[in-house]
Amino acid sequence: MFKKTGLIIKREYLTRVSKRTFLFTTLLLPLLLFGLMIAIAYFSIESQDTQKIAINDPSGAFSSSFQNDKAVTFDFTTDVNKDNFAQKGYSAILIIPPDLSSGIDSVSLISEKQISIMTEQRIKSQINNALRNKALLENHIDKSLL
Repeated sequence: MFKKTGLIIKREYLTRVSKRTFLFTTLLLPLLLFGLMIAIAYFSIESQDTQKIAINDPSGAFSSSFQNDKAVTFDFTTDVNKDNFAQKGYSAILIIPPDLSSGIDSVSLISEKQISIMTEQRIKSQINNALRNKALLENHIDKSLL
């Protein structure tokens, strides 16, 4: 009885495995999906345009804190606001309140189109570095000691 069951299981297994659809779904489909994810990541990184960001910083505390790179260019300007930044050729405007340390106001990034995740991360990183440097200066701590 068990011998016949073993033969049936063996025959069913071989008929299922030897089909092309089984081989395709088991081997080729995962490779195809992996290749598709790699292609999406590659094209999303390669297709980044240079973002020109206007910075409205009334206090001027962050004027030397933002560094341009190949993907993001920062311009400190006072004649650009959230209503006219696109007409002046900017991708977005970063509004820094005069008293950022109060905790009431926060930094705002306004754009008409979706900013890429990498650009947003660059902006956040530069804001965090600027806030850190400002706090170190206010507390008279030398950066070289850290």
